[in-house]
Amino acid sequence: MLLAPFVKRSVKKLEEQIENDPESVPEHIRTYHAFTKMDDKAYEQLKNGNYGEARSISTKLLKVANNYKDDWNYGNAIHHANTILGLIAVKDGDIDKAVKHLHKSGNIEGSPQLDSFGPSRCLAMELLLKDKNDEVIVYLESVMSFWDFGHKEIPKWIDEIKVVKYRKHGND
Repeated sequence: MLLAPFVKRSVKKLEEQIENDPESVPEHIRTYHAFTKMDDKAYEQLKNGNYGEARSISTKLLKVANNYKDDWNYGNAIHHANTILGLIAVKDGDIDKAVKHLHKSGNIEGSPQLDSFGPSRCLAMELLLKDKNDEVIVYLESVMSFWDFGHKEIPKWIDEIKVVKYRKHGND
């Protein structure tokens, strides 16, 4: 913990250098830095209603992530890119495509952030609103493999989803 302030200052200094004088930073460092920021940029575009740009960034992120399969951020990249693409598919009315992205977003090994804070559940919520209960349950079961906190909460959520489905559809 004693190094945390030093590391933060160093990262901030590197980010300033990349912004102000990118040629002074080796290309592989600029490329890696861009990779770690792509999901934030895609979410920002999504939030601002720039769906085409969000889709473009997320699609590129999935491709770039293949260069970093052993990196701590790989799980974040795959999860968030697929979540964004799935949310866009819901907006476009392509629910089958959204479900595919939901499953891809949960079919990962996790990451330091996802393991502790958990995965995004916004796409799952959108799909619950579209009566994709079973598909959301599969997603929740898959993220339980890496999300520590989820071991307590996910079984409760699955039970709630099943109760809602039963009440809504009877004995399907």
